Amino acid sequence: CRAVRYLHGQRPTIVHGDLKDSNVMVEAMKDTYRAKITDFGLSRLLTRAAQPLGGTIRWMAPELFLNAGKPHAACDIFSIGRLMYFIITRQLPLAGFSPKEIISRECQGSPLELDWPVAAAHHAAHIACKCLARKPSLRPEMAEVLNMISALIVPQRLCPDVDGRHTRKTCRL
Repeated sequence: CRAVRYLHGQRPTIVHGDLKDSNVMVEAMKDTYRAKITDFGLSRLLTRAAQPLGGTIRWMAPELFLNAGKPHAACDIFSIGRLMYFIITRQLPLAGFSPKEIISRECQGSPLELDWPVAAAHHAAHIACKCLARKPSLRPEMAEVLNMISALIVPQRLCPDVDGRHTRKTCRL
């Protein structure tokens, strides 16, 4: 999320344009993990001459294939929501549907909904749903997404270890 916030904070704004599972690498650090974004081949500077975005249909904001792909930062936010769905559920978004079916349903005005398991009804899923708002103007900015995610992390509390002992470390709610 910090990398996307950085891209969106540049002037002119940079939109990645193809955020998806295979374009995020996770590096194991000493006591944590760090996600790194790869494949900037479809990224765009948001200028008047910005070319339409492409992308991978199941990860793309619907307005990209409904409105000729005009890029904006909210497109990346939508993809972040899809990535959160993938992380929470361990399922590809709209896995049972072909790209053609996804586009067809969007164009007909009856978009496919993600299948959230009952167990996924927690704070992170709520944040993902905000990112997945149909209207781009209703999606939070990346800084707000990062703040909401950061609020889920409570630093330096007593947390149970695997063996049941409690140690001081960062806990995830």
